[in-house]
Amino acid sequence: MYKLVLHVKHFKKGNLSKLENHNSRRYLHDNNKNIRPELSKNNIQFIDHKGTLTQDVKARTDQKLNNKRAIRSDANLISEIVVGADDKYFQTLTDQKKIDFGRTATKLIQERYGKENVLRSYLHLDEVDDNGIQHPGLHVDLVPMTKNGKLSSDALWDRKELFDFHTYMAKGLQANGFQLERGEEYSRTKHLDPNVYKATMAKFVKNTNDKSLELNCAVKEIEKYKKSLESWKINLDDREDNINFREDGADEEEQALTEREMKDTAREKEQADERRKLDERTHNLVIFAESLKEKDKKLKEKERYIKLGKEKEKKDKAKRLKQERERREQEDDGLVF
Repeated sequence: MYKLVLHVKHFKKGNLSKLENHNSRRYLHDNNKNIRPELSKNNIQFIDHKGTLTQDVKARTDQKLNNKRAIRSDANLISEIVVGADDKYFQTLTDQKKIDFGRTATKLIQERYGKENVLRSYLHLDEVDDNGIQHPGLHVDLVPMTKNGKLSSDALWDRKELFDFHTYMAKGLQANGFQLERGEEYSRTKHLDPNVYKATMAKFVKNTNDKSLELNCAVKEIEKYKKSLESWKINLDDREDNINFREDGADEEEQALTEREMKDTAREKEQADERRKLDERTHNLVIFAESLKEKDKKLKEKERYIKLGKEKEKKDKAKRLKQERERREQEDDGLVF
């Protein structure tokens, strides 16, 4: 039977945008050389969402915590579970069976940690190594919220839960027809305690006189190296804080840019509506002008008829007056009896 592979990694606020961009393949120039951009269209997203991951995390924590207390700036806001298996196992599955694997694993995680806490689930099918072997992997992002409503990755993912979760996933996948068994239990190997190490070294130096000088120098070098490491760690922590600060600023700028784009889109729509109304008004004015021209033409025609009528009436009146004058002249001349 093939082995199930599980990995849990935590992300702070400053890394959420980078995480979402990687999983959604928003930028195809990802540093992972195994990603084949031409295959990214085959990736599957099992959970629909409208906002960004940062916005969805804030909405979930605001809803659950009800702003009763502020979230620490260094808090882990997302726990990402990567679910995979032996590479040879996926070679035995059809494309549809791989999708069923991702959907089933997503459902199992939702049932264990709450559907409302699982914000993203991506099945990557675009990672292929130099030998042409596909390496599918399911990336599930959830808000590490405990059952009593506490946001804490440490409280949620203690050693027992990590162990139990691995067993839970193996049994759940087996129940759905996937022949996978959990991997080896946690290794019992322990690192040597620094204090024990120093005591052993001191005893060794005391009992080995011929090597005392060399060992003393070695101890001093180790202490010196330890101080250098501590100094480097402080510098790295400072650099990480600066990077997180810049990423927070980038998130705010991205949100501001999105709002400006939405306003520009609304403004363009208003301008388009204004242009449409202006075109309608212009069309109506043209029709009105045409009607005025037609009325003016009719008025001029009517005036012409009136003018002709008046001229005829004037001529008729002049003719009647002439006839009347001639008649009177004839009466005066005695020609009319």
